Amino acid sequence: MAYPDISDVPHSPGCYLYKDSTGTIIYVGKAKDLKRRVSSYFQKKDHDPKTRKLVETIDSFEYIVTATDEEAYLLENTLIKRHQPKYNIDLRDAKSYAYIILTKEKFPRIAIARNKKGKGTFFGPFVSGRERDYCLSVVKKTFRLRSCKTMPKNHRACLRYHIGYCAGPCVGAVTEEAYQKQCSYAADALKGNTKPLIEALTAEMQAYSEKMEFEDAMRCRDMITAVTNLSSRQYVSRKTDHDEDVIAYRIASGVVYLMVFHVYKGTLGGRDEFIFDYTDGCFEEFVSRYYAENTIPKEIITEEVLDDTLVPYLEGLAKHKVILTTPRQGAKKKLVELAGKNIETVHFGDEIKVHELQNALHLKTPPNVIECFDISHLSGTDTVASMV
Repeated sequence: MAYPDISDVPHSPGCYLYKDSTGTIIYVGKAKDLKRRVSSYFQKKDHDPKTRKLVETIDSFEYIVTATDEEAYLLENTLIKRHQPKYNIDLRDAKSYAYIILTKEKFPRIAIARNKKGKGTFFGPFVSGRERDYCLSVVKKTFRLRSCKTMPKNHRACLRYHIGYCAGPCVGAVTEEAYQKQCSYAADALKGNTKPLIEALTAEMQAYSEKMEFEDAMRCRDMITAVTNLSSRQYVSRKTDHDEDVIAYRIASGVVYLMVFHVYKGTLGGRDEFIFDYTDGCFEEFVSRYYAENTIPKEIITEEVLDDTLVPYLEGLAKHKVILTTPRQGAKKKLVELAGKNIETVHFGDEIKVHELQNALHLKTPPNVIECFDISHLSGTDTVASMV
């Protein structure tokens, strides 16, 4: 049986989509190392019956590279929900990942929420139960927020207060103003607004130190450490109320390599690839022709500024408002970079490896030929040399 060519698959985190002979997606998986994971399907011989049947049905595949392992989790969840692959139905739980809620109360409670119902501020979705529980635990302990469903009326503090994990609003150990300040710090940490938060905590720590209130200064130091550890934010899933397309391209030897990422309500859901000859104005020509035949989202995000005259043309086709965005920073900028990274990985992976080798060996130019020599012998006799 002939298997698909996997030689160009990178050693990167991401998701892979297996297709049958009709082009239907039959399985979606995630991997920390795409190359290793995809190759395992075709190299192993002791698969279980269901996996063996899957491998026999695979005709082709595609993959999407993500920046982190966590993003691969979210992307897999989205792709399974969208395509409902035959071999995923009994193997994956397609439920949405849970949120963390900070309730709207005099002394807010922090807890887990399966969906965005109820009064309060929601953070997430989180990519896994372990990731969510870790964030919840760190934020609760660091900012000393209560987690009890109801405040005890007997004014007796619980164990969390006595071991320093709760500020103790139930026993009047903290004022409403001070507690709300801690809640705002926790919200900033969960939103990823870490830079101004760390600056504020650093200033507060220095102020306590100058007043020789070292215990409070140490508490601020611990908060800074915790916030720094939570500062890595994802951008494969973000909150938005409309669909977006993210377009990036690279030019090499007169050829344009272009990808369109489809983002549904803030979550990356799929991609299209195109290769065509470069000519002046080819990018704007592509956009006008592509959306003449495809669904036009509310926002189109590109790394190159498009002519404003495209807007009324696209709005006439779409029958709704269309926004053209060229981000310079933030989550949208990272999505454009992710699309570019996928182009480079898919089409220029080998070239990138050659340049990495050039840098590692401090060569003036990229190597065109690599000659490897191997010499073997038997106790100093029968010496044999070979070159590959």
